[in-house]
Amino acid sequence: MSSAQDGPIWVNGTVTNFDAETNSVTIRHDAIEELQWPAMETTFAVRANLKNHAFQYDRPIEFAISKGSDKRFSLVDLRDVKDQASKTAPADTVGAVEK
Repeated sequence: MSSAQDGPIWVNGTVTNFDAETNSVTIRHDAIEELQWPAMETTFAVRANLKNHAFQYDRPIEFAISKGSDKRFSLVDLRDVKDQASKTAPADTVGAVEK
């Protein structure tokens, strides 16, 4: 099938909303060819490793989604767009306050 079975899918986008109550994040993203999804806004559950992450709105990011055992895609990693050239590099924290 697609790379969704092999590992995370990396996509460019921007965070538009975070809901701490449901632990979900809404991201406006580019088309995801591997899934045949058009460019759109999607809400993803946030995996535990990002639960305490400070999401910054409207800042360009590259994010990774992965299909869980519940057959839904969840946000598993993210980093600033400046780091997209090296997907093996450690992810940068997208802070709530820009310095």
